[in-house]
Amino acid sequence: MKIGYVILIVLTHFMGCVDSNQTMDTIEVVHYESYGRRSTFEFNIDSQKTKVKKTGLDAYEIEGKTTEEDWNKIVALLSQIDIPSLEKIKSPSTLHASDRAPAGQLSIRVKGKTYSTQTFDDNNPPEGLVKLIDRIYDISDQMGR
Repeated sequence: MKIGYVILIVLTHFMGCVDSNQTMDTIEVVHYESYGRRSTFEFNIDSQKTKVKKTGLDAYEIEGKTTEEDWNKIVALLSQIDIPSLEKIKSPSTLHASDRAPAGQLSIRVKGKTYSTQTFDDNNPPEGLVKLIDRIYDISDQMGR
């Protein structure tokens, strides 16, 4: 009985690794956009390049090569999310609907199909997306935001 349990754990572990590798191979682009009355923030990352664009008083545009570390971290965070169900994730607050908070939206292209979230408050993303959104802003900061 114990041997069967150990085999089950090992198989589950290796199947998880295969799924992560498949995720890494199939994610094409991650796009995040935040917008309010006076500015927008756009972030695009794929395995080759990262682009950040901000409009408003402190406008800038930066493009650079995506590091392997950044891409692997993004993919690892995405592997914890059910990408086809992104549109079903509920926003914990809706202040963006009355211009009391910037609105945010995440889109992920996988095998030519784009999956997007509903709009949410940029400063209060859905619980399952917090680490990913934080990582997006971290990468943007590293690029000189």
